[in-house]
Amino acid sequence: MNTIFNFKINLMIKRKPLRIKLKKIGGRTSCEFWVVLSHAKVHHFFKEILGKFNNRISGKIFRINFLRLGYWLNRGAIPSIKVKNLIGKYGTN
Repeated sequence: MNTIFNFKINLMIKRKPLRIKLKKIGGRTSCEFWVVLSHAKVHHFFKEILGKFNNRISGKIFRINFLRLGYWLNRGAIPSIKVKNLIGKYGTN
């Protein structure tokens, strides 16, 4: 039964476009966000971690692998609005 379930998920994933979005990691008081590449409607699985963003400490930290980001953007991945804003705000610093 598990293989049938995995097969259905794989079929569902192959049809969805790729998105670059934030995934919250950690608890309510100590959390950080990962910039991940995942499919548009599947929230629990992701293909690759592209970077990290931590806004809980002073001097907000935004680290991203711009080579991989450019690669996936050229492949047709669509960044979310929040990821676009972060890239525009923090740039390549």
